[in-house]
Amino acid sequence: MNVFSAERETEFPPRTHPRQPLPAHDRQQPRPAPGRRKGTGPDGARTVTGQELHCDGSPIPSRSATDSDARACYSGNRSPAGVYLWQVSVAQRIDTYIPAGSPPGWSRVAGQVRRTVATAEPLTPYSAAELLSVLTRLALFADAEGLPARPEVWLSREVIERFITAGCLHLASGTRATYRSRLLRLREAVLGGECATGRPVKLSASTASRPYAPTELAALWAWAGGQPTAQLRQGCQVLLALGRGCGLDTPEIVPLRAHDVRRPGSGAVVVAVRGRRSRLVVCRRAWEPVLAEAARLDGQTAYLFRPGHHARGKNTVTGFLARTHPAPAAPALKMSRLRAGWLVELMETGVPLPVIVAAAGLDSLHALSRLLPFLRGTEATQAAEHLRGRP
Repeated sequence: MNVFSAERETEFPPRTHPRQPLPAHDRQQPRPAPGRRKGTGPDGARTVTGQELHCDGSPIPSRSATDSDARACYSGNRSPAGVYLWQVSVAQRIDTYIPAGSPPGWSRVAGQVRRTVATAEPLTPYSAAELLSVLTRLALFADAEGLPARPEVWLSREVIERFITAGCLHLASGTRATYRSRLLRLREAVLGGECATGRPVKLSASTASRPYAPTELAALWAWAGGQPTAQLRQGCQVLLALGRGCGLDTPEIVPLRAHDVRRPGSGAVVVAVRGRRSRLVVCRRAWEPVLAEAARLDGQTAYLFRPGHHARGKNTVTGFLARTHPAPAAPALKMSRLRAGWLVELMETGVPLPVIVAAAGLDSLHALSRLLPFLRGTEATQAAEHLRGRP
């Protein structure tokens, strides 16, 4: 029986479906595992990214430099007032998740669904909600098929494929492909998939949006200055300045001309971004000399990046980076990581959110939520002072 045939397609977005915690008698408690396993603490509690959990299963904060205050104020599933702890937000989203309509069979699979997603250690509450939604559908399908409620059964390739082909017939092909992709990623995180090492690949290990550390950024600058030709050196430095100093991504860099870099009477360097998200971006002070020099050398009508290369396309930046010489100590140059670092710096220095959204060419704050785990923490006392306000 297809338990989804009469159910309306719903993604359960976290911002529009507030959830209430389950009553204590409805929660399925995890069974204690015999002995201590990898990824558990001395008392058998699972650890999160190398950090042990409290005795009640809540993660101990470990991101900020002010962990001592956070640990002292943190209790249960709550963080101190005004202190953002992404582990707590993710745990709350998982613990309070209930699918819309409480479909039949949910009480039988609820506990295992929550534990399975928690094992994957999603980095943000939004990604946790996505995994909870698709795994709930898979678990209810497997329950209707009479399969046991175990992650190794749910996330087997055979069950996933049967769910996609037989349990999602009413969905569009693109939605089915998205479900398959999420379930396979969840399989990798929970069971390890078919990795040669046999170790799970955590969903939070992706570096697509992880800002470069200061040491990595310094290594990239040294790498750019160590290229064998002047064209390669200038091109790498311009990419660093546009990505880390202005937050531009690849499609915005390719069409820029030298005269798009302006220096008004204030002395700041302003970049006029072209295209669908056209806007003016003020460069960060540390990167101003690089762009000012590049614009002066290239001439007013020449392209800012690779001025001697007249063919422009979506692979212009990729092709250029393929010609550079790698350095053992430098990470790969990714414009997405440079842009993430620019956004994190703006948020940490207290730039108002409307200013950040306008400068980044965003339509909403959703893109910024993925960067919250990379922000420096705030002491509980300082957070309380911010919330209370000045006299």
